Amino acid sequence: MEDQYWKLKRPLVNDENKRMIEDYLLKLKETGLKRVTINGYRKDLQHFFKDQQAHFSSLSWKDISNHFQSNYNLKNSSYRTKLSSLDGFYHFCAMEGYLANSPIPSEHLTPTKRETQFMKEKYYELTKPLANVENEKVIDEYLSTLNQNGLNRMTLMNYKNTLTSFFVDKEAPFSALSWEDISKHFLDYQTHLTDYTYQGYVSILTAFYNFCVQRGYMPWSPMKKRRFVIQEEKQCQDDAYWKPQKPIVNQENKKVIEDFLLSFKLANRSRNTIILYRKYLEVFFGDQKEVFSSIPSEVIFKTLKYHTSHLKISTYQKFLTVLSSFYNFCVEEGYLDKTPIKKRWYPRLPKALPKYLTKKDIAKLRKVTEKESLRNQILVEFMLVSGSRVGEVRNLNVEDIDLETRTAQVKGKGNKMRYVHFTEKCALLLERHLDANPGGDFPLISGPTGKRLTIIMMEVIIRRLGKEAGLSTPLHPHRLRHTFATNLLTKGADLAFISRELGHSDLATTQVYARLPKQEIITQYRRFME
Repeated sequence: MEDQYWKLKRPLVNDENKRMIEDYLLKLKETGLKRVTINGYRKDLQHFFKDQQAHFSSLSWKDISNHFQSNYNLKNSSYRTKLSSLDGFYHFCAMEGYLANSPIPSEHLTPTKRETQFMKEKYYELTKPLANVENEKVIDEYLSTLNQNGLNRMTLMNYKNTLTSFFVDKEAPFSALSWEDISKHFLDYQTHLTDYTYQGYVSILTAFYNFCVQRGYMPWSPMKKRRFVIQEEKQCQDDAYWKPQKPIVNQENKKVIEDFLLSFKLANRSRNTIILYRKYLEVFFGDQKEVFSSIPSEVIFKTLKYHTSHLKISTYQKFLTVLSSFYNFCVEEGYLDKTPIKKRWYPRLPKALPKYLTKKDIAKLRKVTEKESLRNQILVEFMLVSGSRVGEVRNLNVEDIDLETRTAQVKGKGNKMRYVHFTEKCALLLERHLDANPGGDFPLISGPTGKRLTIIMMEVIIRRLGKEAGLSTPLHPHRLRHTFATNLLTKGADLAFISRELGHSDLATTQVYARLPKQEIITQYRRFME
């Protein structure tokens, strides 16, 4: 353990505080800070948090001040040194998105000569050469732009270190990397990356690639943004996730947006849906000085086009749907006589058929999965035969599985509970797993530490298995759900039954599968024409 000197030597009362401190100290090590300095920070933070039962994000300046007054002579220089150690930790937490900013007022801190000198340097410029000169040039341009936009020093250093770590040995230019290349990189390092650090790294890469698209260096980003927009928002420390988290200039707009999103919560809409709607409305109304009821239709359309000009047409439609839903709410509540959203603004999108696996593809996938861990076998097999959503599988506990009836109780969208079924083959896999984890409130799908596996990591695992199976297109968890529904349809199940199994609240949602060609038609065609 000598090489892991950044890890705390004593347990803390709050495990979350310990995990976050070790993430911070590891980040300091990666930035090249001296070992003796890191050990000093470790001792200061360990002493401060050793008896703190409260989560680090809930501590106020009053709580911190009381601790220091009780333990230190405030006239002693060591007081400010220890306070600076704590402030550095809180800046890291703010940078990772766990709180808005450090609770320690700047007037209580005295920067050292080393820190003052460092602030004069161009800390945002790359200090380590990259394998590809083109990558180095564009990353330098990106970091310089962030600096011009006023991004703070610590955040810039985090962006620089993350991009350096990712691109340092990449010989291919950034524009040639696919999502498969990127996800494989993170998969290789998943053993020592926490879920939070992983998501932070991915967010930085997403921002970098968005910059490259805006500058015209590539037509689209390889990052799958939909994977990260609604993934467990840790900055919402309380349960008021429907309240706007970013500044909205006009307070009346903010109030009505909050009422609108609260109505979604009361209607039992899913947390992820509400957060997604909130983000779109924060973008649209963030710097809008005019009250929502006074904005003309043409201004709404122009603003919408401005915010979506670099996005896919499908994303534009989602943005428009959110705005339309908001203004319909305003009409229903009597704020407006009619909605300013026009039907002609909606694009005509082709109706895409669900993508599913053929029998041959399923056989290939199962063959590859048989060589995997029991957890990965259960993940793939359960999703194939139950039709569950990836989020439903993630939230399953051992106690939710009933091997006798071969059913599992899952929590679907809007917190609606339903039973899903699984096959005898899947039951045998689950039985082996349950023998090792008998009963209790334990996650069914967990990582090496026993913590519940994140949706992102589940997606990465399934995508990797699809690639190893030699599938022609990337495999996504929802494709397994489509495969389940398609198999039921081809075997003669009616749409009402399929709808119940999938947990659709509206049969119209299931109608998309009715457009798929029936298996018997395909069989007859091949019999007479091939």
